[in-house]
Amino acid sequence: MVVMSRPAAPRLTPRPTSSRGTAITTRPRTVVRQGERDRGGNAAGWDVAVDHAPDETDTRALELASPGGVSDHGGGRRWAVVEPVTRAPGVLRPQALRALRAGLEAVILSWLLVTVPVVAAYVATVSSPALGEASWLDAARSGSAGWLLGLGQEMTVVAADGTVTSVTLAPLALTLLTALALAGSVRRARLTHPVAFLVAAAAAGVAVSGAYTLAETSPTPRAVVTTLVLIAVAVTLGAHRSGALPQLPDHPWVAAGVAGARAGARLLVAFAALGAVTVLALVLVRAAAVVELQRALGPDALSTVVLVVAQLLALPTLAVWALAWWLGPGFSIGLVEVTTSGVGQGPLPVVPVLAALPQPGDGPGPGVVVLAVVIAAVVLVPVVRRLAADPWHLVAALAVATGVTGLVVGVAGGLSGGVDGAAIGPLTAVGTAALPLGVAAAGAAAGGGAIAWLLVWGAARLDLAERYPVLRSVAERAADARERAGRVLGRLGRAGRTGSSGARGLLSRRGRRRTGSR
Repeated sequence: MVVMSRPAAPRLTPRPTSSRGTAITTRPRTVVRQGERDRGGNAAGWDVAVDHAPDETDTRALELASPGGVSDHGGGRRWAVVEPVTRAPGVLRPQALRALRAGLEAVILSWLLVTVPVVAAYVATVSSPALGEASWLDAARSGSAGWLLGLGQEMTVVAADGTVTSVTLAPLALTLLTALALAGSVRRARLTHPVAFLVAAAAAGVAVSGAYTLAETSPTPRAVVTTLVLIAVAVTLGAHRSGALPQLPDHPWVAAGVAGARAGARLLVAFAALGAVTVLALVLVRAAAVVELQRALGPDALSTVVLVVAQLLALPTLAVWALAWWLGPGFSIGLVEVTTSGVGQGPLPVVPVLAALPQPGDGPGPGVVVLAVVIAAVVLVPVVRRLAADPWHLVAALAVATGVTGLVVGVAGGLSGGVDGAAIGPLTAVGTAALPLGVAAAGAAAGGGAIAWLLVWGAARLDLAERYPVLRSVAERAADARERAGRVLGRLGRAGRTGSSGARGLLSRRGRRRTGSR
């Protein structure tokens, strides 16, 4: 009969003692990772039980228990010691890969949204004699040129009779779509290292250069500036949304500048809403003329879809033109000038949505600018009320709001027409002038800020809130509405981030399960 010897007991480690003879108790440094499992599905690691009684004669060994069970001789099964792994925040190597993916996927996805429908239209009409020897690669080149149009690049169009024309009117919907896609990708990448943001910007630039290569064209100076500004703004916005930007100094002047920038952003949203509502109202009022021109073109089903999508992409551009009308400079489409003084006569491109323009005739006059000033005053009242106790900081905040509004509106006007107007084929003056539009927007913001200051000062001076309780109730309801809107927007943002992180967590758990089953 063979007698098996009992395995050796764990080595006894005497507890260290101090010079006074008392035991020194130390916190165990053994770290057990939560959620790690062995091949049998049990939690890996050791449960450590340490007796911290201050007894200098205590030399008992650590009581080691294996969750996987013990053998017949008391030995643990499938035991493993997991050492803690410390990683410094913001490691560049893994973040560089996420940044590369963020920059590439945003630009490629926005490019596909334009190129895929163009290629699909080519496939559907490949048997048409008008296409000649055009291939699907030519269709991809045309789609790339149309997508680059949103970045300020000139697009060359060759007609069926061989006539070459150029289009420089940028569809602002493509510009906004590309910027928002890049900002969202950077936010989801959860970057913290400064170099990672440069990698994301460089990846987006490489993807844009690939579109230029496919379109077989060279970027113009206007397109280069537009692309660089768009990438810089989108990456900065994504970094801000992810909380990666450093905190601003806690200084009253900095707080005033931030308040002014936020007020300027709210004013931009209000101006954009004014232009969009104007365009939608005109389309609804003159819907019969728009539908009649659409039917007169006689497009098939696919051509109808392409035409409608193209007009939808042009809606932000038309909204900028409508805002230019409200602010005073107006806009032009070839020989047709549309200002507050009236609408001129002349030929228009055969685009159904342009049938929504008013008939030639006199206009209401420059008095319509008052509406934009009133909107600016309403938007700027909260910041004036918050900073009314400090006039210098209030002036700084209003100056920042005015500058932001004029700059952004001027840039939008430049993209939708440029200084001398954009071109659509033979129409060489399309759009609005950037500088007059920016100056008019800044003037409306400044006037609105002055009116808001007078309103707040007058209300406090005359104590209108005590004399007329209805005004106080209206102000309280407006504040509650703004607070509820802020909470709703915050919940939507958190829900989007939680949904994306939950999906990533589900995929990672499934991957771990498959790895464990192997």
